[in-house]
Amino acid sequence: MMIRFIALFVLVAIGTNLLHEAAHWVTGQLLGYDMWVNINSAGLESGQYRSALHPQIVSIAGPIFTVLQGLVAYLIFRKNKSLIAFAFIFAAFMMRFVAGLMSLSNPNDEARVSEYLGLGPWTLHIVVVAILLGLTILAGQQTKLRLRDYTLAYVATSIGFACIIMGEAYVPRLSF
Repeated sequence: MMIRFIALFVLVAIGTNLLHEAAHWVTGQLLGYDMWVNINSAGLESGQYRSALHPQIVSIAGPIFTVLQGLVAYLIFRKNKSLIAFAFIFAAFMMRFVAGLMSLSNPNDEARVSEYLGLGPWTLHIVVVAILLGLTILAGQQTKLRLRDYTLAYVATSIGFACIIMGEAYVPRLSF
């Protein structure tokens, strides 16, 4: 049972990251750009954006999708108390929380857009993380998970994200 629990959280963390990057890629494509995507990043195939707003739209698409993932997973969780739904909420929170920490050295999605909007680098991070933390707490209050389970979920999710980060060097960019 513990192995399945850990595997679930590792796989959901990896899936969450892949969906987040796919949201960046799809948004760029919908704006009419040739885009590449990797397991931990997405960007223009070549050239520049035609508008100063376009890179902001592409940047915020990932976090918006991740918040939507958390909201949909929470609605599913409320209905059937599914551990899988909780894993998707937890992974969404962890991903954006860690992204906020990473922005200390390299501003990413929310930080870039927040700066562009004149809100400072932390405003959108705080909003996104607060929403996802709130969903995690609300769902967590309705689970029968113990501290040990939360610790295992944290470790497993961290392993999933570490696989993405370390695996990025070995997985080629895909261009479409």
